[in-house]
Amino acid sequence: MENENSICNDRLYAGVSEADNVTYEDFGKPDIQKHEVQTLVESNYSVKVERLEELVSCVDQNFHVSAKCTTGKNVEFVLKILCLKRSQQLQPVEGMIKCMLYLNDKSIHAPVPVIRDSGDYVTLYKTDNGYHAVYMLKYISGMPYSEIIQPSATMSYNAGSLLGRIDNALKDFYHNGFEYDNAVFKSDDVTSVQKSLYVIENDKRRQLIGEVISAFKEQVIPNIGKLRKGIIHGDYNPYNVIVSKNRLLPRTDSDKNVNHDIKGP
Repeated sequence: MENENSICNDRLYAGVSEADNVTYEDFGKPDIQKHEVQTLVESNYSVKVERLEELVSCVDQNFHVSAKCTTGKNVEFVLKILCLKRSQQLQPVEGMIKCMLYLNDKSIHAPVPVIRDSGDYVTLYKTDNGYHAVYMLKYISGMPYSEIIQPSATMSYNAGSLLGRIDNALKDFYHNGFEYDNAVFKSDDVTSVQKSLYVIENDKRRQLIGEVISAFKEQVIPNIGKLRKGIIHGDYNPYNVIVSKNRLLPRTDSDKNVNHDIKGP
């Protein structure tokens, strides 16, 4: 796997735009067809695919996979096909998988990576444009927080409580994969965030975020070496929080109310 990864390193960024604004195309979003996905799943996992549904995703490609395992049991997964930019080096991907496994060990309900038949978690899928890193997660059923019209105070509290638990747990987690430079967003490099401001259509919000970025560059960056370095969720938003349809439990059981999908460091 490492040898295949090194083969494609030299040409992955050949088409990246040098323009001021970053677009999704700059990341090398995959465009894998369903019949290819079925073959990819069945050749790497001991399942028979029965249904595939493509999910909304910005720079990667995600599929909801319904299948039967060898015992005849119905199973559901999410297959993640990463963009070329995120597939350039596998260490950050492996770090993300280790992070999800670590959170589950801490009794935090995160997606569970699925082991391939070969005994590892990640494979590389070759296309005409390069190699895409691929891995699969157990599917978490429920409703995205973003689709709840009027979330209750308890739901909001539980969502915030879960984020706090994730943050506390990650204080003791480290993986050298997060040290690599091909992370899409890093706190010590706000340039990529600044280039993406154009996607915010609301003028006031775009101005506010621009002011926060400017203040960050002026006040935080010069002192960043004095701050504790660690790993955070990085993309905790209403689209990445799943609320169980049949569980609206008291605040003391918040980790079972709200699940989350790790999107990045």
